Amino acid sequence: FAAAYGELASAYVTRLAYVTPDESRELEQKAFSMAHKALSIDPNAPEGYIGRGDLLWTRSHRFAHESAVQQFRHALALNPRSDETHRRLARVFVHVGFFDEAIDHADTALTMNPSNAQALNSRAQALLWMGKDEDALAILSSVPGPVLPELVDANIVFAMFRLNRREDAWSYLQRAKRKYSTDLGGTLTGVESMLLAESDPEAAARVLADA
Repeated sequence: FAAAYGELASAYVTRLAYVTPDESRELEQKAFSMAHKALSIDPNAPEGYIGRGDLLWTRSHRFAHESAVQQFRHALALNPRSDETHRRLARVFVHVGFFDEAIDHADTALTMNPSNAQALNSRAQALLWMGKDEDALAILSSVPGPVLPELVDANIVFAMFRLNRREDAWSYLQRAKRKYSTDLGGTLTGVESMLLAESDPEAAARVLADA
């Protein structure tokens, strides 16, 4: 059951990132234990390396990009047909500014699995930062849910803002805040402060301080 232990490692990381971050120490220990268990059973279990990569790409590990990419590449060498590994690489490459690489991996993931919503989101994010706002907005509007819905909606608001569609951006943001009142991770709050900063920096600072 090496694969199952590896998947458990990734599940614990997802939980600490998006559900119960206040339990991060306990969940990180569980994730590490599960990834180690997977690879002790089978050193060639790609899921074990994926779990390691997920764990390395967390706040407490300062989003260790290079180390995480190394783990994901190892997993990909063991299973080149893993759309989930490609979409993880796409996500990391977006955050370090390697947008062409991010799009390549997102496209590969989507070729393997057209319904991979997180790969779609990463592709759209890369296009946003490349200044291809219309293309990004079209993709974001087609991302199926529920998958990190606050993040997708925040990216849609950001794309509208960049396209000078200020009223649309505010309207969409208010609907998103009503849908996701908990705003896990403060994603919607962050984009709200960005919109406010254009005309009222003090109000933007208050929104962040109250988050």
